[in-house]
Amino acid sequence: YIFGDFDSRRIWALTQTERKLGQVVEIARAPDRITSFAMDADGEIHVVGFDHGTIYKLHLENVDARPLGTPAQ
Repeated sequence: YIFGDFDSRRIWALTQTERKLGQVVEIARAPDRITSFAMDADGEIHVVGFDHGTIYKLHLENVDARPLGTPAQ
């Protein structure tokens, strides 16, 4: 599940197993305040920006999926 905060522009992802929260990881910061998310036909995730009405593609290739405070292995 991916969600974001309108004012801070922060975007998080969470995992869930058997209806129990697994982890929450901040994955990005949007250039504009976030109003919505969308997925295109190729499964790519996009963020709709409020300030300029721009649609941004999320690039998640370099996301560190470890929760904050987790040391590198």
